[in-house]
Amino acid sequence: MDPDTTPDHVIVPVSPDRVRLDEAAGRERLLRYSRRLDWRFLLPDPHLGRVALLGEADPILVEALREFSDSFFRLERGTEWIGDRENGCDVVVVRSLQREALATASRLLREGGFLYWEIGPDRPGRFPSSAEFRSLLQELGFRGVRPHWHRPSFRACLEIVPLRDEEMISYVLGRRAGSWRGAARLAVGRSLRRLGLLRLLVPCWSVVACLDPGRQADE
Repeated sequence: MDPDTTPDHVIVPVSPDRVRLDEAAGRERLLRYSRRLDWRFLLPDPHLGRVALLGEADPILVEALREFSDSFFRLERGTEWIGDRENGCDVVVVRSLQREALATASRLLREGGFLYWEIGPDRPGRFPSSAEFRSLLQELGFRGVRPHWHRPSFRACLEIVPLRDEEMISYVLGRRAGSWRGAARLAVGRSLRRLGLLRLLVPCWSVVACLDPGRQADE
């Protein structure tokens, strides 16, 4: 072939089947991302504006936040935030058991912004009791502290159960109470609940709280 007549590029036609496959893959990807962010419906406004992530990164969560947030950034540990309340974040996602991460979240948020704190079995550090995390968040200027159970996990969540609703917890634990295994699970769940140890039966849970506009969080 004469090099002078060789085209600079060749256009390869894309088959309709390939287009449909790509579109289906795109829809599946968006659905997966959307399901990973089902917790946003726990907020008064599920629209995610300016969002920050602190702590260990879950790749699907990171991509989902990039896709669905107006703006998103991840603050690495040890990085100092330079900003002000007026231009703060609408939502801060925390995936850490360190008090430092929660204190940083309180500084990142605008007044009235929301904390979404994921607590799972893979988080390094001592697991806080309900009284401890509630006291800590109130100390940092948060109010409306609400814990939830993500069942069976954050990525494969089928339902989000409010952990302050005893009737709902009993319903979820006792749905198969007709079987010996279901009855045992319900009895164990009630005992752990009375002892304040329900977290032993709930591996993946979250806490949602609002930064009180009437208080100044700790610096």
